[in-house]
Amino acid sequence: MAFFASSIASIILLIFLRDRHALSEQDERSRKISSITPSPEVSKFVILLSLVSAVVIGFGAGFTIPYLPRFFFDIYFIDLSSLSLLLAFMSVFTAIWGKVISNLADRYGQIELIVVNQLVSVTLLFVLSTYPPVFLAFSTLVIRNAVMNGVGPIANAVLMEYTPRIQRAKITALNQVSWQVSFSIGNIIGGIVVDSIGFRIPIITTASLYLISTILYWQIRRVIENHRRHRVNMTSASLSP
Repeated sequence: MAFFASSIASIILLIFLRDRHALSEQDERSRKISSITPSPEVSKFVILLSLVSAVVIGFGAGFTIPYLPRFFFDIYFIDLSSLSLLLAFMSVFTAIWGKVISNLADRYGQIELIVVNQLVSVTLLFVLSTYPPVFLAFSTLVIRNAVMNGVGPIANAVLMEYTPRIQRAKITALNQVSWQVSFSIGNIIGGIVVDSIGFRIPIITTASLYLISTILYWQIRRVIENHRRHRVNMTSASLSP
């Protein structure tokens, strides 16, 4: 209870956080991804859905992911030392994939890559819930972790692009704390469910929550595209004789 009370207090404090030392637009040297300045309405929409997505993903991750080592131990009888080697390789592969996917963001679109990667993760989780042969299960674990976590920097870039500079510190902190709190809650409930009925339902639950997050990002994409199309049409109309 003390943890949740402190977490809620942290979230409340973050709401009032002000980034007084935010750089001006002239001093900000990071390259803009979009040449069209988002409207306040679009910014609020993107921020809201990104935060909701963080909560959904955090709860889904906490519900199952910490128990995957136990899953391989209980279902496939893999000893923990061998599993540790797999997890080490998984971390390296995830880092490489994160770099690759970041390099492709400008060519294929940030949100499009987030959606595709999360759909792959959802599919692989459903495969894992069927208790496939051990080699396929290992491959599923490694690829799923890479595609789901590799798009994290891209998702953060989207959030920052549509967050006013003066609020970026607050929104970043709020996003991280929200994820951590929902992860902790999911971890507690997931542990109870795993002990009670096994792994299949928790894995399917996590996949379903990830799918909800994917739908939220697709909705973000739709709103952003509509906004850009509207701004382009307005600009064309103003330039017409």
